[in-house]
Amino acid sequence: MSPAEFRERFLSGVRLAFAKAPPGLLEQQSKFVRYDYGTMQRCGVGEQNARFLSDIGLPRSASPFIDCRAHTDDEIAHLREGGGGALRALFPLGGANGCGDPFGIDTSTQSVVYYNHDNGMQKVFMNASVPQFAEALCLFQDLLRTKADDKFATALEKVDKTALLPGSMWRLVSDHRRRKRQ
Repeated sequence: MSPAEFRERFLSGVRLAFAKAPPGLLEQQSKFVRYDYGTMQRCGVGEQNARFLSDIGLPRSASPFIDCRAHTDDEIAHLREGGGGALRALFPLGGANGCGDPFGIDTSTQSVVYYNHDNGMQKVFMNASVPQFAEALCLFQDLLRTKADDKFATALEKVDKTALLPGSMWRLVSDHRRRKRQ
C-alpha cells in the first residue's frame, strides 16, 4: 500500500466511523502528522520508513489509542535520554499510546515498538515497519466496524507475519478482545 493509498483508506474509515459525529469531530479525527525527513535521517530512521512518514505521515489519532505527533530535535534528544537508557534507539512517533507508553521506530531494527513504562520500559513489538503499521491501523478500523476478529487476524498476518507473535501489541489487543467476548 502506498502512502497515498494508506491516507485515503484510513480517512475513508474515519468518515464511516464519524459520519454522525458532532461538528468538528470528523475534521479533528482526519488530521495527519508528517515527520521531517532530515530529522529522521539524523536519528537513524531507514529510508522506507522515513519516506512514508515524510510523504503522508500518520494519523494524529488512531485506534487502538494511538496518539501521533512530530517532535523537535531537542525533544527527541531529551526523550532518548529517559527510560534508563531503554529509549536510546527510539525515534518517537507520538506522544504515547493509551497507557502513556512512548512509541516509535526502534532504529536498530526499523520496527515500530512501544516501551511499557509500567514494566520497566520493556520493549513491545507492534509492527515490522511503518508501512505495515499503517496497514494494521486500517485493518483495526475495519475490525471495529465489522467485529470480525478472525478476519482481522488473518489479514494482519498476511501484512506482517510477526504482528501477532506472543507478547506483541496486536496479540495483546486481540487477546483482550477475546477475553471481553467470553
